[in-house]
Amino acid sequence: MSARVWVAAAWLAIVGQTSLAATDTATWRNIPWNAASGSHDGNGEQTHIAWTTDVQVEAAALVRVFFADVNLGQNSYVLLRATNGDLRLNAASMKEYFDSSCILSGEHIAIELHVAPKDRGVSIRIDRVMTATPGPEIATLCSSDDRVASTDNRVARLVRTSGMSQIPYCSAWRISNGAFLTAGHCADFDPDGSGPQLPDGTMDMNGLVEFNVPASSETGGLNAALVNDQYPIDLTSVQWRFDGEGQGLGKDWCVFRVNKNANTGLLPHEVYGPPFRVTRELPEVDETMRVTGFGTDTGTANQTNQTSTGTFEGEVVSGQDIELDHRVDTTGASSGSPFIWESMNLAFGIHTTGGCDNNANSSNTGTSFEVDALEMAINNSPGSNTRYADALHPLRVAEEGTLFRPYASLVSAINATPNNGVCSIYIGVYGVPSGTTFTRAMTLQAPAGGVFILGN
Repeated sequence: MSARVWVAAAWLAIVGQTSLAATDTATWRNIPWNAASGSHDGNGEQTHIAWTTDVQVEAAALVRVFFADVNLGQNSYVLLRATNGDLRLNAASMKEYFDSSCILSGEHIAIELHVAPKDRGVSIRIDRVMTATPGPEIATLCSSDDRVASTDNRVARLVRTSGMSQIPYCSAWRISNGAFLTAGHCADFDPDGSGPQLPDGTMDMNGLVEFNVPASSETGGLNAALVNDQYPIDLTSVQWRFDGEGQGLGKDWCVFRVNKNANTGLLPHEVYGPPFRVTRELPEVDETMRVTGFGTDTGTANQTNQTSTGTFEGEVVSGQDIELDHRVDTTGASSGSPFIWESMNLAFGIHTTGGCDNNANSSNTGTSFEVDALEMAINNSPGSNTRYADALHPLRVAEEGTLFRPYASLVSAINATPNNGVCSIYIGVYGVPSGTTFTRAMTLQAPAGGVFILGN
């Protein structure tokens, strides 16, 4: 027998200056709009356009439209037309996008309400519109800027719209159990750095992740990804920790999942290929590592996908908090980028904080997967009783059934899965001896791609 499955995972974060995890920001305006469609009933045998309107914002680089009083019935929908594509939202996807659009491009957004024949009382209201232009570049370079363009779609750009006057951008990445990772300060923003207004424990992550991000303008103005390359964050899935700037390193992390794209009905793993495998093990000090993310830059490279290599500088343990240091070039909005063990092609930490400069003793910093709360949040993202199988994980130090140390044997993973638990299986071919029986109820998942289970 065979099983097909998929996975989407990633983490986000931002970089700061000289030991600050300061976010890169863009100035956003929150504009009240209040354009209502009125109530409409379907008629005849075909869906018809019952109401149209335009959202026009002068000199807007990026636009997000927020709705209220939404009633789309069973088959009616809203269509938003922008320069980066059309977005179709029905009743289900409108909820998954949290009553808002994705990030749209253009000064002119056309909006149409399409009413299905049997639907009654269909209506929407545009409540507000957010528009943005990019903020300043924040550099934490270890020498000259060695970053080059990347097409690694395991990494995404995170854009967060939380009703603040400023919006931080982060980097995010997919891991092999369907989750995304980023820095905790992307989920709960510290508004004034190391000042007294520390994060309040309330999630500020009402946003999306973008893949295939296009080049920015010659002046650094951001361009949104195509509508089909944007995915809304599942706000019910977010777990994080961030105590605030100056409150200690090695405890800044976030785990989350995303909803399907409204147009395609797909998750990222179904579109962009396999995600990162992860490990708790570490490279040797001075071994080559890589950071890939969407840090700020000048001109057309600003907050686009870039990558660079440097050296791993070791770990610092402070009780339950474990930081990892490196000398790889990063800038603002790189936070949440993956630490990539170059020779193993494994991710082993999350970039969170800048501090690198031309001083050979300086470094940038991230959070280790050996942080117990982070490790637990990752392992339990599909469910609290999840065990993992990965026949070809490249670093098999021990087999514990975690995402970091999975079983090579599917039978071992299933036998270790508790009753009503989840057995998460990575891409590959797995053999099960003929006559094998399993007596416990469980869910088999293949969140990263194709899994084939063969009897032998």
